[in-house]
Amino acid sequence: RPTPTRSLRLRPRRRLAASRAPVGALLYHGASRSRLVHSAAHAMSAKRTAGAGHRRFTCAAASASPPRWLFSVALGVLPLVGSIDVRVSKGQWNRGYHTVRVSAIGNSTDPVVPPLHYHAQFQKRWTEATLDTEIFHIPPEGRTLTVGGLPMRISLPAPGAAVRGLLFADPCWSSAGGMACPNGDRFQVKDHMTRLISQLVASDDFHFWGILGDNFYDVFGHITREFFDPISLQAKAKPFVSVPGNHDFWQCGRPVDAPGDQYGWGFLQFYGQDTAATQWPYDFAGSPTEVPQAPNFIFGHVIGDIGLFGFSGAHSWKETEPHARAFCLHVGTQPVNAVAVLGHWNINNLGAMPEMETPAVWRKMKAMQGCAGKKVLYFDGHEHCNRVQDYDGDETPAN
Repeated sequence: RPTPTRSLRLRPRRRLAASRAPVGALLYHGASRSRLVHSAAHAMSAKRTAGAGHRRFTCAAASASPPRWLFSVALGVLPLVGSIDVRVSKGQWNRGYHTVRVSAIGNSTDPVVPPLHYHAQFQKRWTEATLDTEIFHIPPEGRTLTVGGLPMRISLPAPGAAVRGLLFADPCWSSAGGMACPNGDRFQVKDHMTRLISQLVASDDFHFWGILGDNFYDVFGHITREFFDPISLQAKAKPFVSVPGNHDFWQCGRPVDAPGDQYGWGFLQFYGQDTAATQWPYDFAGSPTEVPQAPNFIFGHVIGDIGLFGFSGAHSWKETEPHARAFCLHVGTQPVNAVAVLGHWNINNLGAMPEMETPAVWRKMKAMQGCAGKKVLYFDGHEHCNRVQDYDGDETPAN
């Protein structure tokens, strides 16, 4: 991206050529294909190309500190947008059906007024942003809340009612987040997706929406914020779900401790999920260069006639299993027809813990008490290709 003093281009090294996997449909995952495909060859470096007058950003051996030019590009060319961003997520199952968590993302120059129950700077990563968050009760007739001066009408479908949601994963629209995204402009990903979300999700036909990992391949948080800004407030008032992908922890897609990695800390606070974290609003214990505790990313709740369970594949099954079992016992008592297991990894690689790819978690959960009597499906991302991965015995697609 051009700056007042020089031009900068971000592109992948040619020898790490892309696979030619098909581009995913906009309604699902893989909205745009990054040339830096998920590969064990990835790591991060920046080097000057002789005579070319630009930097080349690739994944090669990581250094001990972030390259200064990388931060100057993100902070100088893409400053934080001044407006308040709002996120609504369904309350964790043990809070009761008629609860939501409302979060507002601001910054030091444009704080949320009046502040919500929790108000603080982001911790560990993306620290120029602020997080306000609070749990609200939403009665059957709905409720109008004013957050940061923005009036929002929030309503939930009746328990057991049929619902519809929009899910996609691995959206890539700009290279300014730290990963080469050659098709973002070509396919107008940001314009198409934000318009699609604003129109579909805001309509009465949709009840929730979400992104299933590798959310914009963004180290710094600025292009993530830039994507959400044009989305309509009516769409943002619908419950949102998100689970982390490998690139949300490690920009190069695997745990190589590359400079600037956010390790999921920025993701955790920006997407405002109501999770199983034992601290409010999240458990911030741990080093900024280590992934947060597993419960920070685990959620389970019911919307209408569907139960949604989200988890992190970068954490162990031992950490995840108690929450999965408790959720299944809960949905077994609810007017739920289907359970959707939401993860990112479709196969076990690139930072996924053993047996923590989404199909493996789905196989465990569909046999659990409470879930066993429901239609259990799963949704994931990672591969950038829309296809049926599993069939559930009777040749009915499982995902």
